[in-house]
Amino acid sequence: MRAYEAYKQLDLPWLDRIPAHWRVQRAKTMFRKMRRPAEDSDEVITCFRDGEVTRRSNRRATGFTESLKEIGYQGIRKGDLVIHVMDAFAGAVGVSDSDGKGTPVYSVCTPKGDNNNYYYAHVIRIMAKNGYIQSLYRGIRERSSDFRFEVFANLYLPLPPREEQDDIVRFLDAKCAKIDRLIRLKERQIALLNEKKQIIINQAVTRGLDPNVPMKDSGVDWIGEIPEGWEVSKLKYIGVIQTGVTLGKDYPKEATSKYPYLCVANVQDGYIDLKKIKFINLPPKEAQRYFLQKGDILMTEGGDPDKLGRGSV
Repeated sequence: MRAYEAYKQLDLPWLDRIPAHWRVQRAKTMFRKMRRPAEDSDEVITCFRDGEVTRRSNRRATGFTESLKEIGYQGIRKGDLVIHVMDAFAGAVGVSDSDGKGTPVYSVCTPKGDNNNYYYAHVIRIMAKNGYIQSLYRGIRERSSDFRFEVFANLYLPLPPREEQDDIVRFLDAKCAKIDRLIRLKERQIALLNEKKQIIINQAVTRGLDPNVPMKDSGVDWIGEIPEGWEVSKLKYIGVIQTGVTLGKDYPKEATSKYPYLCVANVQDGYIDLKKIKFINLPPKEAQRYFLQKGDILMTEGGDPDKLGRGSV
């Protein structure tokens, strides 16, 4: 990526300069919002936060909020620039790869002139990534999102020559595809390393460190064989099990003291996350039952299904 010979400064909140031969132009002069009727045969199109706009069936069929009646659905055509009004701040902007229909929450746009929708999908996603789109929201709640077409239409966008738009899109497609392949490779390597780590841990804690020691059946299905000199015992016979105290238990304020409180979110897989600690008010005598000592084993028994059984020392 070589620098251009000359640049010019811009007075835009999200962009400070562009190549000297580029122009800037309001989005309303470059794009029109489409209002096509949806056809009964159209499949549902979804605009995802990673920038993919495709038929829902191409990605996943579950995890969506289903409407009893498809009120206000609009037609979307392959090549349309689709902007998610409520999720644009998170990158839900892209070009549809299919014909179909989408909810009224999408701004479906086509260029008025000779512009590349894929290039402008990248431009709008840059606005999202640097926080500019979120800064336009006027809601009282955090991330109260409303990036309507009327808001988008008044923004200034860079306008390179069409040939450069195409070159930039081809360059990004090639580079991003290469990076995505590297990411998949690294993810596979990480998965294999985690699998190897679990095998090593399982062998060490259930079979010991001597690979030649005589073995016997433990009588426990998930353990299998154990060294001949080992025994099997229920946990309640080799340690004291103490459940935690429920946050929000009511006590008279004058009878309590404040103590730091670990909840499910603090107990991660192999470590304790202390970035966000809550506090609980308890009578000092009762609080002593729940004090943690160095070396105690913590294990979660509630919360999200993927968090069950997490533990640390």
